[in-house]
Amino acid sequence: MTRTTAPYGTWPSPITPASVAGNSRRFGSLHLGREAVYWTEGRPEEAGRNVIVKWDRNGRKTDILPREFSARSRVHEYGGGEFSICNDRVFFINDHDQDIYEVVSEGAPQRITNRCDWRFSDMCYDPHRNRLLVIVERHDTDNKLPVNFLASVDLNETALGEICVIAGGRDFYASPCLSPCGMLLAYLCWDLPHMPWEAAELWLTKSGAQDHFPSGEKIAGGAGECVFNHNGATKVV
Repeated sequence: MTRTTAPYGTWPSPITPASVAGNSRRFGSLHLGREAVYWTEGRPEEAGRNVIVKWDRNGRKTDILPREFSARSRVHEYGGGEFSICNDRVFFINDHDQDIYEVVSEGAPQRITNRCDWRFSDMCYDPHRNRLLVIVERHDTDNKLPVNFLASVDLNETALGEICVIAGGRDFYASPCLSPCGMLLAYLCWDLPHMPWEAAELWLTKSGAQDHFPSGEKIAGGAGECVFNHNGATKVV
C-alpha cells in the first residue's frame, strides 16, 4: 500500500458535500387552504430554492412557484413568515427582491409591492378589508439600523400595494394575528438589547374609525418575561 501525505482538509474522499446535502430537503411553513395543504420545501438540488408545494384533496402534489421564484423572507435576517394562504390565494415573499407576490389558482405570480430595500414577512390576510397585515423592515433610511413597523398592504385594484403604517416606534415587530370578526389585532414587539425570547410583549388593539387600528394595550410580556414562540405566538379568538 502506498501512503500519501496531504495537508488537513485536502484528503481525497468518495463522500462529497453534494452527496451529503444533495438529497436533504428542508420542510418549512405549513398552511391549510380551502381544500388543500401548502408547505415550503427547501431544495439543495435547485440551489437551495424554497418552493411552495400544494397537496390537494385528490392526492395531487404541485409546485406553485415557477423556477425563477423562491419563497423566503429576510426580515430580522433569519426570515420566517414567507407565505400565507387565503382559500385559493397564495401570498409569498420572493427571495430575490423581498417583495410580495400573489398566486391565484396555480397561475403566474403577480407582483403586489415594488419597494427597493424594503423587506416583508409574517403576512396575515384581512378578508374584511382585502389587505395583508405584515411586518415591514426598511433599509433605505438614514438610521444605522433598519426601521421596523407593522403595516397593512392594500390588495384592492385601485390602491394595489399601498402601504399604511399600523404600529411603529419599537425595534422589532412580529406575528400579527387578526380575530375572525376583524375587529381585534394582536402582535408581538420588543426592543434592543433584548432578544425576543427575553422580553417580547403581546399587544392587542381594536379597530377604530375608517378601519384603522389605533394604539392598543400591552397584554403580557416585557422586561423579565416574554411572550414568544418561534413558529408564531399569537392567536385571537
